[in-house]
Amino acid sequence: MPASAVKSSDFSARHFRCRYVVALSLIALLTLLSQWVIQSSIADQEHDSRIVNLAGRQRMLSQKITKISFYLAGEESPSRRKEYLGKLEEALALWERSHAGLLHGDADLDLPGKNSTAVVTLFQSIESAHLAMAAAARDILSAPDDMARLKQAAQRIRDAEPNFLAGMDEIVFRYDAEAKTRVKLVRNLETGLTVLILLVLALEAKFIFAPAVRRLRLDMRTLEAHDAEMETLFSASPTAMFLVDEAALTIIRCNRKAEQLIGCGAEYLQQRPFSDLLDCRHEVNRLFLGQDPHRRCPRGP
Repeated sequence: MPASAVKSSDFSARHFRCRYVVALSLIALLTLLSQWVIQSSIADQEHDSRIVNLAGRQRMLSQKITKISFYLAGEESPSRRKEYLGKLEEALALWERSHAGLLHGDADLDLPGKNSTAVVTLFQSIESAHLAMAAAARDILSAPDDMARLKQAAQRIRDAEPNFLAGMDEIVFRYDAEAKTRVKLVRNLETGLTVLILLVLALEAKFIFAPAVRRLRLDMRTLEAHDAEMETLFSASPTAMFLVDEAALTIIRCNRKAEQLIGCGAEYLQQRPFSDLLDCRHEVNRLFLGQDPHRRCPRGP
């Protein structure tokens, strides 16, 4: 084979290898990116559902605080008043903690505290109502036996509650809308990554697999042509020719001239030791057979 052909073949092999490495690396990178997007989406969806649930619970807790305050204002039974005060204290603590967690985060409540500017603005709009309700509820807990003060505090809670509920409604809807937007974005990213991976595979098939298949077909046709040429030269040669196994020195095949020379058919000569056809008393033959040139051996045929 000419040197130029060898260099071209080597370059082509290196070229294909580089293409394979680049294509496989790109597919691996896109697969890892896709997994990262999926895992991030799952984590965000877990937080989103938790945030929407707790934001919705804030509305119920505010209503619970309002109801308990009015129950206390009209309840005369000491045992029932004590029970209501316990429920009010529990609801107030959970309500304030959830409010702070939604705003700033709370690991125990699984709240990340990452809010958009729109959500922060909505929380600012209900901050005065939240503080007024919390202050009035603490007034009730600090002086539960002062009925006049209790009734005033209950009224303050009732006056501030509508603004808080309206604001929390908007916050819950905003949280839900943002969660749906993130899910839609992740879905679009996944679709885009899938299309990109398929495109890379299509390009790999076009620029790597198809050229490689064409190269293999060309090499196979070249080998077939060489085999046909060798077969023609081997069979038509006017000289007796043997094809011998290099390791075992057994005859693999012979041409027609060799059959005529030996007087045997090709089937008889196949797999026969080539030493059977040589007189190993001659040093040249013994060297060819890899034998000691000084060792005696029987005369060949």
